[in-house]
Parts: sequence; C-alpha cells; structure tokens
Amino acid sequence: FNFPFPTTPYQAAQSSFGSFETSPLLGSKLKVSQEIRSGVLQKAEGTETYDYRALLSPEAGASVRVLYSLTLESSSPGVIPANVNSPKGIFYEAVHDSDGIKNQETISAALEKAVDAIDPVAKPEAAKEFANLVHVIEQGNKIDILAAYTAAQSKTAKNLFLDGLLYAGSAESVEAAAELLSSKSIPEESALLWYLDLNFVKHVSRGSLTSLLPLLSGDKVPYQAYLGIGSVAGKFCMEHRQLCETSPEYKQLLAGLAAPLAGGCKVDSHEKENNIIASLKGLRNTRHLPDEIAQQISQCAADRSARSRVRVAALEAFHADASKPVFTQTATIILYNVEEDSELRIQAYLALVADPSPKVADIVKELIDKEPVNQVGSFIVSHLRNIRASTSPEKEAAKRLLGNIISKKKFPYDQRKFSKNYELSYSLDALNVGAVGEVNRIFSQNSFIPRSVSLNLTTQLFGHSVNLAEFGLRTENLEWHLEKYFGRRGILKSKGKELIDDFADEAEGVVNQTL
Repeated sequence: FNFPFPTTPYQAAQSSFGSFETSPLLGSKLKVSQEIRSGVLQKAEGTETYDYRALLSPEAGASVRVLYSLTLESSSPGVIPANVNSPKGIFYEAVHDSDGIKNQETISAALEKAVDAIDPVAKPEAAKEFANLVHVIEQGNKIDILAAYTAAQSKTAKNLFLDGLLYAGSAESVEAAAELLSSKSIPEESALLWYLDLNFVKHVSRGSLTSLLPLLSGDKVPYQAYLGIGSVAGKFCMEHRQLCETSPEYKQLLAGLAAPLAGGCKVDSHEKENNIIASLKGLRNTRHLPDEIAQQISQCAADRSARSRVRVAALEAFHADASKPVFTQTATIILYNVEEDSELRIQAYLALVADPSPKVADIVKELIDKEPVNQVGSFIVSHLRNIRASTSPEKEAAKRLLGNIISKKKFPYDQRKFSKNYELSYSLDALNVGAVGEVNRIFSQNSFIPRSVSLNLTTQLFGHSVNLAEFGLRTENLEWHLEKYFGRRGILKSKGKELIDDFADEAEGVVNQTL
C-alpha cells in the first residue's frame, strides 16, 4: 500500500468461507493461451474478466473484460542483459514516484498558483492547488526543492511551501527537510511538529538516512526527533528488508539514536533519563536492531540500579526486534525473578511472547504453574485467555503456540486490584475485514492504583493490519499524592469542611461582583 503510515501484511486465516486476501466484492478470472515453437514464444493471448458483485448475486453488478495479445515480430541471437539482480516477492509492491521529474521552475510555478489561490483570501480552488503543489514537490529532487524554497519571496509562499514539503513524504523531500532543519531555516516551534510528522513519510532511501543523522548530534536533541527519526528507520526496513541488515547508513543512524545509552541507564538527572527514554522509544519504532545496540538495550532492562520507568521503556523496545536471542534471554531472567517489581515482570512477559516459539511456550507453561505473585499470574492468565479467543490474524502464531496453555493454579480476578489484559476483536471472514481493541492494565505490588495503562486499536483491511491509534499512560508516586489529600490523615479529611467553606465564600464573592 502506498499509504503515509505503516501497515503490516498478513495471510488471512482459513475459515468456513475459505481463505481471502482481499475483499470478494470484485471477482476476477484470467485465461491465457500461448503458442511456443522450438522453445520460443510465438504468440500469447489473454482475457481478464472482472465481475463486480456487491450483492453476491450473479445477475446484479457489472462486468469488465480486458483482451490483449503479444506476437513475436522478429528474433536475433544474443543475451538479454540482467538489469535486475535482487529477488522480489510475488506480492504487489506499490511503485514509487520517480524523483526528479519536476524541476525548480515547475515547483515554483505550482507554488505561485497555490499562493494566488489563498492570498489575500482563500478561493474555491485553493485545496486543489495545494494538493498539486504537494504532488509536484513529491516528484522533485532535493536540489530543485531547496532552490524553489530559496526562490520563494513572501512569507506566505515560504510557509505554504513548508506545509507542502511536510506532506510530500518522498525520499528527496525528507532530505530537503533535513537540510532545512539542520540549517535552522524552520522555526523551532514548527520544527517539533516536523519531527513528529516524519512518522508519515511514504518512502525512504539511504540518502534520507544520511541526511537525518546530523539532527541527532548536538548538546540537546528534541525528544520528538528520536520518535520521528526512529519511524523513518522503521519505514526504511519495511521497504528495503535486505538493505536494512547490511546498509552502513542504517547502522550509523541507529548508532545516533542509541547515543544516550552509551553511558548506561543509571544517570544522575531527570533530563538525562528523559533522553534515554526518548532514545528507547525511537529505537522501538525501528524494525531491526544491530547486535551491539540490542545488547545495550538488554543491559539497560537488566540494570536493577536504573529507574523503573527507564527499564520499562527498555523492555518495550524489545518489541522492535523481538526475535533477538539476547532479548529472549533477558526477558526470561526478569520474568523468573520474583524479587522484581510485578510491572517489570509483566512487561518482560509481553516482550517474550511478542515472538512466540515452542521455547517461549515451554517457558510460559513452566512459569504459570508455579507463579507465586498474583499480579503476574492474573495478567498472564487473562492474556492467554484472550489469545485463545482472538480473531486477529496477527495473533495466529501466538494462538497456535500459546493457546493451549492453561494454568493449573487459580488466580484472583478482581478487576479493581489485579493486572489484566483485555481484548475485543471482531472479524468478518467473508470480506476479510476486522478490528481489534486491546488494553493492558498493569499494577505494581507497591501501589494500590494501576502503574500503567495502554490502549491499542487496529483494523484489518484488504490483507493489511493498520494501527489506528495507540495510547499509553504511566504513573509513579501518584499514590503518595492521593494519600496526602484523601487518606485517613489527608488534608480533605482534617480540613475538608474549612476548605469547602473557603471555596464557597470565594464563589459567592465572584458571583456578587459579577452581578
């Protein structure tokens, strides 16, 4: 899919309706005949028939037939040069728009039309002209894009150009935007938005990765930069799976993302902790981690001298490349250690089952039958129960390997006190569409309120899983403030009537002044 956001392809599960990869609203047939003589194709004819059956009725809908033929005109001895030497899968991949089709003059002309459509007042064709500007920038190369921006005279033209560059999402536009960010040509308040909007980049090249690397250097890197640049790295791995493992540009960029981890995860200031957490969240957005960076993240998660929030972020970063043996080993050690906080053990469990395997199934089975901590056992049991009932195609492997694990022990099911996993999923097999909503509510044994809550909303459409939204909230030391105000010796209990009277007097005074 040529979408400005990542999607994950999946194979539809077999059901009573059969296995579908796309919606059956459009049925198709292909008939091809070939004539071959002496091993040489002489003639080929094909007929494609497309039937639109919105109501699943043979009489309703419409049909389209496409006829084509190919005939050999001449032949000569020789060898066809192999211009393509990299293997490709049989699944369709959207073709990237060619960079450099549009030059500076074309981009400047499109910008001028867009400015005329909004200045001094917006005209009906303003949206159309802006969309055309975005499309033209998307097909330009870095040099022409920067030249067109430099040639823009008015403030309105420059701002409109930056908006168009923001939505272009091509590899060349990313390089141009990175240079503008490095040169401080974009205002600081707008730069933060730019970093976040890097999540919606459509295409990434090795040049894009190189251009983003300087943005990770300096004394103070914005937290948003780690998140956005990490997403760009993840997009690169989605598009170029082979280069993801061998590209030096990718490794250099990830080294820049992981720079805050170089000195370890036990630091002496809150600001450094925030940098480490931002780095870990950016690394989580990637799709592949080099071994040395995976080792750093693993050490961060295992470091008991580090703050809990840093270790939680490190465990969440395991999901970027959950199949790494070092991640499996570290998550297993933390999960088995009953002296660890239950929040950390649950996060270790989630990191472990992110890449299900027979070995992981044995670990979970052995653990759940002997688990002494109710918080951990309650969450794992609820998670396994939801895996068995899930209709999400992304959990088919987990269902096959973990679905048969049933605990011999009984754990409490009090919704108010214990960690739980909730999932609501629905699948319409006939159309191969579905939706999944999942919530993790995690307690720490040291707190009477949830330590973290996360919500993930995903939809399945046309053979792809699209992550609609993901929310996460983590609190620490909030229980101290609640006890301060609402506890047995809290302010509201000892001085509640006095505070209410003061508030009533102030409210009455405001009302009297207003009237």
